Amino acid sequence: MELAAYKLEDMANTWYETILLRRPTGAAPLTWDEFSKLFMDHFLPDNLMQKYARDFERLVQTPDIDVSTYNTKFCKLARYAFYLVPTEEARVQKFVDGLVGRPYTTVSP
Repeated sequence: MELAAYKLEDMANTWYETILLRRPTGAAPLTWDEFSKLFMDHFLPDNLMQKYARDFERLVQTPDIDVSTYNTKFCKLARYAFYLVPTEEARVQKFVDGLVGRPYTTVSP
């Protein structure tokens, strides 16, 4: 297990160094969003990315899933379908739309 983790780390480091070498001299440092996209494009197969994106599209809270678990699934899957929630407003709306009940229906003044 330790050897596999070391090999993956080494492979990831080699990939990252290659990415940095390909960038033009004087280019701005990679942003986290750029890095994440490049990393997932390289290490995550397209069919798995598409599966996670479909899972995110269909994700809704069910009566047997509490909000915390729904939130965890939502956050994990959202990164694979960033085009569905390109803004924070869209992300919040998708999250609320997937809740079992609207928050304002369970809150009383």
